Amino acid sequence: MTSAAALSAYQPVELTPAEIAKRGSLLYLFTDLIYVEYKDGVRDGQITAIEYQEAVTSGGQAEVILKNCVRSSSAADANAAARLEAILGELETASRLPSATRKM
Repeated sequence: MTSAAALSAYQPVELTPAEIAKRGSLLYLFTDLIYVEYKDGVRDGQITAIEYQEAVTSGGQAEVILKNCVRSSSAADANAAARLEAILGELETASRLPSATRKM
């Protein structure tokens, strides 16, 4: 196992089932907010409102929560956890648009 792989799986404390459930609820909330805020902040492919930045922030929060729970989520459904990590990575990449496309 590489150092990066070991660090990515590191969790300083084991989460209780209640803590995992709470983080799961937050993960659901933040991923839902990505859609809501993006829908309100982008028109015809152009950034038009502060909601876009809120969508990016929600994506970042979702990624932090997922990384915090990656061992638990991977144990429950490794394919789903990997897919969600990939989706959040794609959203992060897509959110890095050149400033020329922004109309705020």
